[in-house]
Amino acid sequence: MNCEVCILLLEAQKFRIFSKLRDFLLLLINLALEINPADPFLGILQAYGEVEDIPLYVYKNMGWILSGISLDDLRNMTIDQGELIGIFGSAESLNDDQMDVIAQKVKSDWAGKTPDKYSEYDLEILGKILCYFNQSEILQIHPDAYRSKAEIIGKLNSCPHEIIESFAKLAVQTNAFGPPSTWSKLDISEIGVVIAGLSEKEYNSIKLENLTQNKRLYNQVINSRYPDANSTKPIQYSRVNTTKSAVSSSYLKRKEAV
Repeated sequence: MNCEVCILLLEAQKFRIFSKLRDFLLLLINLALEINPADPFLGILQAYGEVEDIPLYVYKNMGWILSGISLDDLRNMTIDQGELIGIFGSAESLNDDQMDVIAQKVKSDWAGKTPDKYSEYDLEILGKILCYFNQSEILQIHPDAYRSKAEIIGKLNSCPHEIIESFAKLAVQTNAFGPPSTWSKLDISEIGVVIAGLSEKEYNSIKLENLTQNKRLYNQVINSRYPDANSTKPIQYSRVNTTKSAVSSSYLKRKEAV
């Protein structure tokens, strides 16, 4: 499809006719909606020609429109720039299939970057993409790098339970947070939902007063570890916990103590 207006917009941006980048982006998105109301991402793609020709600043400002990117387009992209990885790692609108492809592309395209070499900065930009790694890859991450970004990882509450368990194994390492029995309220706040991946023995060793200080986090952990507890409705299992856990007496004691 010929898009003369698209070309004019792109040329205008090239020669800085637009005084504000936001003005350009709004025009581009409105144009994309006019070209293809059902799929504005395709409209943007038609404006630029190739998926890799779309500038990073456009990707960064797409929001929900990014969900229109096809699996084939993702497979044909080179995903090796930190900024682009960060955009995908923080995207709210991408589905599991898209994120799976992105994770595979990051692992193949990010030259020289393997989990055992990830820095704390790398973990930060990967964000949700980490949920689509496998357990052995997560366990290769250095515990000290994990600790530096534990607060970010501790908010990844859509990860599969086995990934949460792998992060929990990092959390208990000496050069991360050490034994759960020593965790402070601040540690627990940083570790977040990763607490749900601890073994029963490790979980029960946490000081109750520290664990229950943050009511919201405590409820998240309880709901993840014991999804059947006190429920009279069919359980809708989230990606945080894909396995059924028996409600132990230790859980009931902790629940009653709060």
